[in-house]
Amino acid sequence: MRQLFVLISIIFSVPVFSQETLSNNSENNTLLLKSNKLNLLSYQKKNIEKINKHDWFFHPFSLHVHSGIWMPFGKMAEYFKPCAQVGFGLGLMISKKVRIEYTIVPRFLRNKNKVSITINDTIIKTNSSSSASIGGMVLYDLYKNKYVFLELFSGLAWKESLDTKIAKPNSKNGKDKMIEISTISFSLGSNTWVNKFGKHNVGIRIIYNYAFYDRSKILKSEIGGHSVSISLIYMFPKRNDANSKYY
Repeated sequence: MRQLFVLISIIFSVPVFSQETLSNNSENNTLLLKSNKLNLLSYQKKNIEKINKHDWFFHPFSLHVHSGIWMPFGKMAEYFKPCAQVGFGLGLMISKKVRIEYTIVPRFLRNKNKVSITINDTIIKTNSSSSASIGGMVLYDLYKNKYVFLELFSGLAWKESLDTKIAKPNSKNGKDKMIEISTISFSLGSNTWVNKFGKHNVGIRIIYNYAFYDRSKILKSEIGGHSVSISLIYMFPKRNDANSKYY
């Protein structure tokens, strides 16, 4: 009888043991899944933080300065030599991939030959010691990785001027004004920003420009209007991951 009782106890204890084992295994599996999920989220967070160190989060408002060399070519190279130029600009981000800029670029011209202008039906030859470009451009975010960021842009200058050495006597206040050759110009170019100086925005700006000097009423010399410039550019303020909210 005792043996029968022991046998019955063993039989009834087996399902209970199996159910407890299954319950424990289920809990362990749940804990394991939660642990793996936490590890995955932690890994992703570290990866995102690592990537963000190289992201190009510009401030939506910016100020830049650039300096480099301006090089005329074609007919324009017959009248001017390569010279130094500086530039200043204000930028505004209008979307995640598009910025606009307002720029002023003075140049310190070096003459090869004098240009001919007409004043009161009289042709006069003169040198130009400086020029300036005032206009705007639209910039597009084309490509970026953790090393470089490439922007392409097109622009229009509503004032592309050449000064002259000739005074105009009929100005107000009795003071002479220098006659200026002024026209409009169109430009295409690129900014290549490099990630080598921490969060500082340092890059190279290359611009092709065509000025419509053939439309000038006083200029008689056919100087063309083609030029290329290469400049080192720096933009304020520095990049900041907090700016990611604008992207």
